[in-house]
Amino acid sequence: MESKGLNIKSFHSNQKLLDAINLLLIHLKLTAVSVTSDIDDDEIKQAKSCLSYFLRQLEGLVVKVEKREEEPLTGADIRFRIFAKSFVAAKGNKAKFKSSLFQTNISSILIMMESDVLKNSSDLIQSLTDLRQLIEEHVAIDSKNIISEI
Repeated sequence: MESKGLNIKSFHSNQKLLDAINLLLIHLKLTAVSVTSDIDDDEIKQAKSCLSYFLRQLEGLVVKVEKREEEPLTGADIRFRIFAKSFVAAKGNKAKFKSSLFQTNISSILIMMESDVLKNSSDLIQSLTDLRQLIEEHVAIDSKNIISEI
């Protein structure tokens, strides 16, 4: 697929992820302050499912990047591979990305998301906020590349 097509595909996928993250953040923040969320349970399940799928895919690539394997990162397009490398770099930026998602591993956030217990909600909120920030940076690059190719 040509570069423009990959940038558009990446932009679209990232927008879906941002929608899922924002929906979950709204729900979690309202619930944390004991305000009833009007968000449908099915929407929350879909958002969690979308995000869980993404994080599981990311986790596989991140492990390879962290091991610095010489093999090419297969099974994902180049924009997703670049995002995995950006994620690993962000893990090293402890001043900017302070959540457990960037301090431990992706599995920890998956466990928190699948749990109905809200004892970790502030950590989950911070992790999702940090992830959103990294995705937004990736979207900015996609947007710049798409516009420059028009």
